[in-house]
Amino acid sequence: VQPSPRMERKANGQQAERRGQRRTRTVLMLLLIVGGFNAGLLFSDVICTSLRFQSSILQVFRGRLNPASHIKLTMSSFRLEMPPRPPALAIRSRTFAYLVMGEGDVEDVWLQSHKAANVCVIYLSWLYESGNGREAGVQTYFYPNSTWASGRNKLLHLAKEREVRQAWKFEFFVFWDADARLMLRHNQTLFYNNTHMQASRLHRRLLLRDRPARAGIAFPGDPQMETVSYYN
Repeated sequence: VQPSPRMERKANGQQAERRGQRRTRTVLMLLLIVGGFNAGLLFSDVICTSLRFQSSILQVFRGRLNPASHIKLTMSSFRLEMPPRPPALAIRSRTFAYLVMGEGDVEDVWLQSHKAANVCVIYLSWLYESGNGREAGVQTYFYPNSTWASGRNKLLHLAKEREVRQAWKFEFFVFWDADARLMLRHNQTLFYNNTHMQASRLHRRLLLRDRPARAGIAFPGDPQMETVSYYN
């Protein structure tokens, strides 16, 4: 029995509809596979970024952040491989770094101080470049128009760089103005026959005796110095 044209058209329509449904399912499956793959890549990238961020934060709080460091994530085992940390610098006992800020040339008193045992002078000038410090072995740096705060920060940065080069840390950082001088006195009586060098040697002996975490020069009536070790 031959099917009628109407039944044949209906059968052909049903076959075409089934083929269309199969194509739709295939396209949807491909889209789901591609979307899942992209989502997996995005998720793994988020995980890696989060791990790097957390590790960097931990290193910052521990004071061990190395700008050249990186974190390698092995996708097969999800194992973090950290680069080896550089060895921590040890503090060399009884060493002093005088971080001095002045106008230009290094004064004789600091040239003499640099020759003392276990003393290093780093001199920063803000008005004009020093011409006599390097000949005497004093590390000098010209920082034009620097402020009191920016100059001190730069001196500390130079001292830290020097510690890395010499592979050990100073025990004391002593910030100083080039025109400031130490004088000895006892019971408010000033000894005029002493020199800055003598007073500096006594100052270093006092620091080595007490080893304060922070110290400063005492000014009468200064409330900021009440909790700070000071020496008259």
